[in-house]
This record gives sequence, structure tokens and C-alpha cells, in this order.
Amino acid sequence: GHGPQLGLSPAPTFSFCVLAIPVSSYYSTGLKPIDVLVADGYDRAAPQGVGNVKASGNYGSDIKVSIDARADGYPTVLYLDAKEKKYVEEFSVSNFIGFKGVASGGPVTYVTPDTDSVLRSTTNDLLMDLAASDDFGMAVERRPVPVEELDDFDEVAGCGTAVVMMGVKSITLKDKVYEYGSIDNVERLYDRYRAIQFGEAPDAFGWGSVVPPLPDAAA
Repeated sequence: GHGPQLGLSPAPTFSFCVLAIPVSSYYSTGLKPIDVLVADGYDRAAPQGVGNVKASGNYGSDIKVSIDARADGYPTVLYLDAKEKKYVEEFSVSNFIGFKGVASGGPVTYVTPDTDSVLRSTTNDLLMDLAASDDFGMAVERRPVPVEELDDFDEVAGCGTAVVMMGVKSITLKDKVYEYGSIDNVERLYDRYRAIQFGEAPDAFGWGSVVPPLPDAAA
């Protein structure tokens, strides 16, 4: 939004731009599980605010928190809800996913928070489709996730456009450390998702579209 004006009001004109840049994984360690710190003393997005939209202002509140966490050896942080500090919201730059039922050998359940103050991730939506498919056979739950439930997950991951998926080794909340085992299900979903994304596996969901090449300029 831009235009010749000063003041707090909608911009008179808008420009829509698309910038495409090839990048590597957001975290240099790839899927290698990382340690996460709960930012319980900070809020990422207020209830009834704009946490559910792609607004640049949503990221400013995360800068100091992330810098301080990295200085203490945590590559990223996990935020709780700003109103009550009772529910899991999201990681610094990605949605939260927890997997239950892995250790017991029973059906695996894919759990992700349902909250109006978090940007809904297309990557998460597609991973849920994949998890619920016949190839993976997981139950999928999008619902509020009480912070106490961090103790019940066998695997934890983050997901998002830049991250795709990241494995989580532990989550530290004050003096409590939640530790997680393997990331077998995270790896399986990640490998299939990327294979579909790169055209190396059948796209049974119709996620992608084939873009025809430009005509030869010389012709």
C-alpha cells in the first residue's frame, strides 16, 4: 500500500508484487531435531488482533525473544496463547504439530492447534491431507492444545512455507523439560511432501499445476 498521504488510514493505491527466490532449508540442520524454549513471558499476537494475517508487524515482537533464545542455545521459541497462557499457539516462524500414539504402537494422531491468533499454514493444511490419506492412515485433529499435553506427544514438529518441517528434540518451559524421541513420522511426511512438491511422486491431491514453458523467443 502506498500513495501521497500521511495519517492512519487505508492506502489510496496498492501494488501486487511476487518475488521468487530459491532458498535452502530455513534451519541449517534440516530435519535434525532442535531444542525449543517456551516464550512464556512474551506475547506474539493478541486475541482479536491481526495474528491470523500475513502482516509484517506480527514479526517485530518475535525479534528480541528469538535473539535471546538463540543466545541460550535454542534455535527457536514456542508461544502460548496471550490471554491465558494455557494453550500452545505456534513456534516463532512455523505452526505446531504433535504426534500421539507412536510409542504405544497404536493409531497415530496428528494434532495441531486451532486458534484465531495464528496464521493458518497452507503447508499444515496439505500435511493434514497427507497424514489422513490411506498411505499414512493417521487421525487428524485441529483443536486447542493445552500446554499440559506437551507431555503426551511422542513426536513434535513445526511446519511452514520456509521451514517445510522441522523436528523438535525438546521443549523447555521454565524448569520443566519435555523430551521427545524419534521423528519417524515427521520424516515420512516430509519426504512424501517434498517428493510431491518436486514432481518425484504422484500428486493424488491435485496440489500442483503444470506450468507450460514459455514459447521459444527465437521462434
